[in-house]
Amino acid sequence: MKDIKYFLEEEDKYCQTEREEVEVWDEEMRDWDYKRIPLDFLRQKPFQRKYGNIAYKKELTKEYDLSDAELTILGLFIMHYSQCFRDDYYVDVIPEIAKNMFDVLDSLIAKAPQTTRNLLFRFCVDEDKHGMKIGDIVLFPHNLTCTEEKWNRNDNNKYVITPLADGRTRAHDIYKMYPHNEKERQVNFLRGTQFLIKDVQDVPETEYHEFYMDEIE
Repeated sequence: MKDIKYFLEEEDKYCQTEREEVEVWDEEMRDWDYKRIPLDFLRQKPFQRKYGNIAYKKELTKEYDLSDAELTILGLFIMHYSQCFRDDYYVDVIPEIAKNMFDVLDSLIAKAPQTTRNLLFRFCVDEDKHGMKIGDIVLFPHNLTCTEEKWNRNDNNKYVITPLADGRTRAHDIYKMYPHNEKERQVNFLRGTQFLIKDVQDVPETEYHEFYMDEIE
């Protein structure tokens, strides 16, 4: 697993490259736009900024023995860069630095306490899978983020997840490791977790659906 020195050096090298600006036709907008370059988030120097501000996180998370790389990536993941930890954020090929980010994130999630909840919820974003049918086995291309909160929302699809019981779940309570938001108790699954779709229900008076799924081994 890579250390913080690797990420700082890779970020610095990327920032020294010339920014590529390629215009492409946006069929949805019916207009020309600049091509999205996924790694351009590195130009904001998020690793340098978060690494320079981890002292208080070290104190909050000292019982979990997180490395500097894990603390820095924890800060990126729970704040403004969570999309950068999804396979489907990248176009065609996943860059090496992104694969190493995934590894560090998975490592720190594994250090958080396993959830003991019977139900978890995900209030989806547009990029989330939504065409599943009963009986499908689903593997999400990221560390699926859920919450313990059962909010009354119908503005998108929703996952209702039953984790494995008896200490077998791959879901971990990030909010217990780092309580960054008083309004949400965030729980994340390790990469590679599979789910079985048990039921699909329409959300009344909307185009959206509720997907009921069980974590499986």
